[in-house]
Amino acid sequence: MTESLRHSQHKEFQTMAQLIQKKTNAMTCEINRLPNELLLLILEKLDFEQLTEFAAAWLRISHIVRDFDIVSPRELHCFCLKQDYRYIKLGVGVSTDLGYIASEFDLLSQQAYDPWKIRRAINNLFLSPC
Repeated sequence: MTESLRHSQHKEFQTMAQLIQKKTNAMTCEINRLPNELLLLILEKLDFEQLTEFAAAWLRISHIVRDFDIVSPRELHCFCLKQDYRYIKLGVGVSTDLGYIASEFDLLSQQAYDPWKIRRAINNLFLSPC
C-alpha cells in the first residue's frame, strides 16, 4: 500500500469519525443535567418496581426518592379501589364492638364504603357504620 493511499484512507477515517462524533453529540441527552423537578415528573409515572430498580441503578435517583419521600404518598390509597389520596377522599376504617374501638388503619374511601358496601378491612375486621 502506498503512502498516499494510506494517508487518504486515514483522512477519510478521520472525517467519518468526526461526522459520527458530531452526530452523536447532537443526539446525546445528558440526563444527569436534568433538574430534580423534571426527574420527579418522570418518577411519578413509574410503578413501584420500576422506581426501586431505577433507584438501585442510579444513586442520584435513590437520593431523590429518599429526599422527596416518593414512596410514602404512594401508600396512601384506598385498600379496595386502589385510588390514591389525590383523587379520592380517604378515611380509616374503625370497628366499635362492645364499647371498644379497633382499627387496622387500612385506608378506605367513602366511595368504597357506601356504593360498594365494603364493611370489612383487609384482615376481616368488621367496620362500623359512620
